[in-house]
Amino acid sequence: MEQRRRTQQHFLNRISALVTRSILTGFLYCIGGAAEENLDSVERFDPMLDQWTEIASLNEPRRNMAAVAMNGFIYALGKIKTYQLIL
Repeated sequence: MEQRRRTQQHFLNRISALVTRSILTGFLYCIGGAAEENLDSVERFDPMLDQWTEIASLNEPRRNMAAVAMNGFIYALGKIKTYQLIL
């Protein structure tokens, strides 16, 4: 079997940590997260085209949330808005 060569299109447009993921209608969605600051981005991976596309943004930057796909929608729940270390 021929091994696929990875190019930039295989990776998110914005590299982030603490991103929330959900699957809806055959697409993988990465929602929010954190890079140097919290992100409001939403990106969708299309496995048929093997590429990421940035789509509509969140209302506000968020990370560490939960997401659920239901009835054709993705619901993002909860958030952490700031980088505050809690001990």
